[in-house]
Amino acid sequence: IPIQKVRKKASDSLDEIAANYNMMIIKLASVSITWVLNTMFEGVTVDKDGLNRVKSMSQKGPVILIPCHKSHIDYLILSYLLYHNNMPCPLVAAGKNLSFWPLGPLFRSGGAFFIRRTFRGAVLYSKVFAEYLYKLLEEGYNIEQFIEGGRSRTGKLLMPKLGLLSILLNALQEGASHDMIIVPIYIGYDQV
Repeated sequence: IPIQKVRKKASDSLDEIAANYNMMIIKLASVSITWVLNTMFEGVTVDKDGLNRVKSMSQKGPVILIPCHKSHIDYLILSYLLYHNNMPCPLVAAGKNLSFWPLGPLFRSGGAFFIRRTFRGAVLYSKVFAEYLYKLLEEGYNIEQFIEGGRSRTGKLLMPKLGLLSILLNALQEGASHDMIIVPIYIGYDQV
């Protein structure tokens, strides 16, 4: 295959994957999410001690946030809580199915990067994706990934899908960062 064709395919894959973080969108989303939280919920309870531990650990290297995934509000509320506690919003691994207009560009601006459900038969895409994650870790970005791979429709936790985590661990082993902090997170909507 001619090198120009390979570069074009790699560039197209990167355009399909990459986030386009925009602070103005983050600020607008913060206002919208404040309204949603005040309208839909009676409040949010946060483990402040745990959040402070994550904040101090984030000085050592990129933080990999691994929340459970019960609702589309999960990634919104987690970014919102970090933003309002003086931490950077993470880049969020999102399924490619969410990359549709008009929400895809909005999610991308809020820090979402998109991942295909399977890499089967897409060797170049797989390599581009792994290099993208390597670069994110190298530059110190925090990453949020849902280890279940998708939302739980029953409320029970799903079996973990370890593909993205293994790519992150490979990048760490290859020297993308000197350390990586993995933070399991539970987001519950139960009324106690």
